[in-house]
Amino acid sequence: MQLQIPPEANAAVTALGVLCMLIAFVLSLVLARKYRRKRSRTILYLLVAFLLFVVAGVAAIPINIFTDYVSDKWTYMVTKVIITFAALYFIKFIVGIFAPDSEGSPRITKLSLAFVISNLAVVVLYHVLEVHIYTTTGVRFSIIWLLAGQSFGMAAPFLWLAYLASKVAARDPVIKERRAIQFIALSGLALAMFFAFNAVNEALGRPNYWTFPAWACGIVAVVCFYVGLARPAFVFRRYG
Repeated sequence: MQLQIPPEANAAVTALGVLCMLIAFVLSLVLARKYRRKRSRTILYLLVAFLLFVVAGVAAIPINIFTDYVSDKWTYMVTKVIITFAALYFIKFIVGIFAPDSEGSPRITKLSLAFVISNLAVVVLYHVLEVHIYTTTGVRFSIIWLLAGQSFGMAAPFLWLAYLASKVAARDPVIKERRAIQFIALSGLALAMFFAFNAVNEALGRPNYWTFPAWACGIVAVVCFYVGLARPAFVFRRYG
């Protein structure tokens, strides 16, 4: 099987990405409405996280359009930097909702800072070095395992979300609440898979056929988050 997708397949990849970002934008509107009503800091964290994901998705679209090597690398770097900050706000949301006793603790603060700084260091320094070597020597420098490892590491906060949300859901006696939290747990798992598939993309070289399941997982994640937070009647009517 050929892993590298033909140029015409980039349109399908882009369409999946745009669909994912549109759903995430709708979810951001739902969150903005909730925040105006409740003024909850945790809702604000999640709103900022999803807005940053939308911005990152929009920033990533030119990656499938650019033919210039340097422009592609700068765009990819900016996208990854934005996603790193989105993940930070996701961590704030996770702690605020599912581990409130740990909010503001030195341990959580240190772990969050270590997560962000290590990711930013890998992403920025790697791409700056990559562009510098190419512009001075013409050689396309690459350390596949480094970026693949960074992408895989981005899945960690979302696996944590899936784990904590599953534990909370198992203890909730109200079935409607339990189902809503289970949808959030499923979204965490789907986001973790999104980053895992992106790690495969990094290992094999972009673009390739693993981009499709990555965006499919992204769509599942934002849909499940929407269902868990907005609780549409057509889903929850059966639970009373």
